[in-house]
Amino acid sequence: MSVLRRFPGLIFTHKFKCLFVLFLSIVCFITLYSWRIICSNLESWDRVTSLCSQYKKGKISGDLCPKLCGEGSVVSLACQTLHSGKDIIFSATLKDGLNIVVKSSQNTEPQDIFYWIDDAGEHYPTDDFFRSLVENRIQARLNITLSEHDLERIIRYPNGQHFPVNSKARRIEMKEIWRLLQDNEYLISMVYAGRDMFPKITGICGHYFGTEYLKPAMDGDLVKIVSKETEDNWANRVHLAVMILDLVEQIDGDNLVLCDVKPNHFGISGEGKLKILDLDVTFPRAIANAITKSGKNCEFDSDCHLFDCHSVCNKEKKICDAPVMNSNLQIVCEKILLGWAMPGVMVPGLLMTSSTPSGLASLLRQCAHGAGGPQFDSDIATRLTHTLAEMDAHLQNLIK
Repeated sequence: MSVLRRFPGLIFTHKFKCLFVLFLSIVCFITLYSWRIICSNLESWDRVTSLCSQYKKGKISGDLCPKLCGEGSVVSLACQTLHSGKDIIFSATLKDGLNIVVKSSQNTEPQDIFYWIDDAGEHYPTDDFFRSLVENRIQARLNITLSEHDLERIIRYPNGQHFPVNSKARRIEMKEIWRLLQDNEYLISMVYAGRDMFPKITGICGHYFGTEYLKPAMDGDLVKIVSKETEDNWANRVHLAVMILDLVEQIDGDNLVLCDVKPNHFGISGEGKLKILDLDVTFPRAIANAITKSGKNCEFDSDCHLFDCHSVCNKEKKICDAPVMNSNLQIVCEKILLGWAMPGVMVPGLLMTSSTPSGLASLLRQCAHGAGGPQFDSDIATRLTHTLAEMDAHLQNLIK
């Protein structure tokens, strides 16, 4: 009790220290919140309320809107942390039991406008011209040409609904589709929808889009990173590593590069399929090469990096003029399987535990820090895949 009675006096005596601590706490909170390291469910509910208000006024539309805005349609919302590339991201459980993740791009307005305005009002392109605009945009952004079937799918809401030509509903649909096609994650997800490598788009509402919910692959019971090591835990790690290598091989087959790889970017669908959760910095290799070869000024190699996609600085010309030098396999080996060093601490990877055989550890180091190149990648991928597949089969038999 004496301490409690003295508490106001202690605060007054050390008021400047207390004010400094309070100020520092506020700054830390604002920083963590702005980086999405922490978040608030209240913000998610506010966004849904605002979104549904616009929908009910007829300002926006989309096949996801009725699912979010119907009476009692949303059972629960939970904000998602560590997604600084998005304006907001949250998971939602709908009344039909469906779990989805709702995302929004930071850029809520398109970079260019595909319709024009005069004294007579807004004028929109025909469906054929809009299809050509989308085709040209995808060609410019991803350096690929799509089939007529895929183009027709992409210029509509994800559920395939067709509105009458020149109708108000169709004009709103075109405006919202065009806006979302400026978002790299939505664009990649729609273009590669048939590959089953990325979360399925479940619908859109204004500049928001929903995706299937994926269970974090490196969370909970599947991989207990900081828990007591057990035989089951090691078996789970090895099995997940095999799944990751399979996914990397599939992504390589489509000539895509993962330029931002983190443990929380992997998720598992309800069918047990491993997928990549975050696609903000996933590009076709040709596009990633164009970015790293942009010719911008540089002093160090790191000046030319595109997140985890590393390039080199031309020391003579002092410009970035080289393509991406590392592969998806090297990035995954370094950032996920092996681990990496931070100032004063070594962060262990998925396969670095006391159970790790020395031969596997050596193979992972070669994979992460080797010379690189197509032949190197092929050789190391074959050796690593065979080694982990044998270990996985043996360990799965032991825990049955």
